[in-house]
Amino acid sequence: MSPVLDGVLAGIAAAWSYCFALLQFVRAQARLSTMSGSLLDLMAFDFFGATLTRRPGEGDLEFSARIGSNLLLPRATRQATSDMLLSLTGLVPVIFEPRRGGDAGGYGSAWFGYGSNAMPFQYLISINAPGSDVRRETEASYIDQAGRLKLAPRHALRPLYANGAASSALIESRSWNLIKDSVAWSGFSPADPGSVAAWGIEDSDPLALWPSNPVLRMTIAGSGLIVGPSVSTYIGTGAACASIWILIPSGHTLMSLAISVTDGLVSSVAAVDLSVVDCWQRVSANLDIGSGKGRTMTAHIAGAAASTMSGAVITQCWQIEPGTIASSYIPSSGQIGMRDADVVSTLPDIYGGAAFTRQDVQDTIGRVVPAGSIAWLNVQSRLQ
Repeated sequence: MSPVLDGVLAGIAAAWSYCFALLQFVRAQARLSTMSGSLLDLMAFDFFGATLTRRPGEGDLEFSARIGSNLLLPRATRQATSDMLLSLTGLVPVIFEPRRGGDAGGYGSAWFGYGSNAMPFQYLISINAPGSDVRRETEASYIDQAGRLKLAPRHALRPLYANGAASSALIESRSWNLIKDSVAWSGFSPADPGSVAAWGIEDSDPLALWPSNPVLRMTIAGSGLIVGPSVSTYIGTGAACASIWILIPSGHTLMSLAISVTDGLVSSVAAVDLSVVDCWQRVSANLDIGSGKGRTMTAHIAGAAASTMSGAVITQCWQIEPGTIASSYIPSSGQIGMRDADVVSTLPDIYGGAAFTRQDVQDTIGRVVPAGSIAWLNVQSRLQ
């Protein structure tokens, strides 16, 4: 044993071992594929400034891959812009160039758009999120652009139409309801079987809100008061909403028409708009929170007619549900039905990456195309 000699040699070896390890680290930091830690952030800043930074929780491998894709991606082309935005968002953007015939089309073609000399070398970008990222385990219904009832399958985002145009997504909480005529009419009979109105069931009316499902038709046979059939269900002590879809023919002789709801103690009435003819309208009335151990809600039609009229009032989807807002439909067979909530997934749930912001989109485009070439950017959803 020679402790002095061993100590001298170990000291020299430790120094050279440190130098060798430092050399290996420096060599690794000289290549993007092996770079790590804060030097990877410094490299990104040297090339891209503040426009490409590490996302919260992003590891070295993922960040290095993003840097590499930005370094090697072609620039100043339409495809480059599309690829860059696809890499950021996971969504294929819609790009419209007003002076490109493939986008603008022409007179006599299936589509056409207008360009403008005020927009030389500029184009429009729209990022539209897909509509299949909903964690809802049941089917759900909605009214389409033509005003007809449609079913959306499980895990499908439903559109909400206003005045025939899609306005937003239809997002609702978990709920129950009763649609008396969603599959088959049962238990309906006139409350006042007089000569003023005759009620009848038709299994396949071409004007039905829900095609191939039965409708309840009211034919006005004379003048006087109208008291229609009713539907009831137990609603407990909470607030509840009853609604009905009604189609009134043009040239009707109605002086009033309303949906009336009651629990035996209190009641509420909502009038039908008699100026809306030949198209479906929804009418709903509410009962506030009740007292006691529970109650039953009954809804029926009431009104008055001036004389006999041609054509019939058509009703469908008599619905009772909790709360004070008439939701979309839950197709059921004359019994209480349940619908799960529409829970929209977030970007990390779908793509396994971080959510992106509008500034992220602007910065990404700025790295690909010349400044000022984008005339308009529209991001429909999923922006923080």
